[in-house]
Amino acid sequence: MSIELKILCRHLSLDKANDVKICALNVTDNPSKGFCHSICVHRDPLTAQELNNYVIEEIKQEKNNNKDNYVKPSVYTQIKDGIKGNVQAVLHVNKVPLEVLNERNNICSKCEHAQKIINDYVARCKLCGCLLWSKLRLADQRCPINKWGVYKTTEVDKQKT
Repeated sequence: MSIELKILCRHLSLDKANDVKICALNVTDNPSKGFCHSICVHRDPLTAQELNNYVIEEIKQEKNNNKDNYVKPSVYTQIKDGIKGNVQAVLHVNKVPLEVLNERNNICSKCEHAQKIINDYVARCKLCGCLLWSKLRLADQRCPINKWGVYKTTEVDKQKT
């Protein structure tokens, strides 16, 4: 988080898009701790409560900005996990019940990140790179943006197999 809290003046604003500090009174083109604390006669310090509110708001905004930032795995990781997932799906290892498979499939088929590769039969997730055919079938898999999660195998599921 790139918050500069050292100036603590009401007249200071941050242009985050350009990473620039701006003096609202146009006293200086480049506000700095040294200038604002020593030279500026218009300096109007924030109270402790205002500073606390400012910091809390900045932290909330930073969390919201990072919520949707999913880091795509490396190509090596995609290939390694893809081979493992396809083998497990073909061998019916670590599988989910049909109801869970259908629920996951319904969610992914409506998702903007699902990319159809061959007609309507083969699709992949543009975020994680996985083939959905195998990813949807495996209990330990989850959606990279949390639209569906890991399936916990129950005793009833174990008895069915």
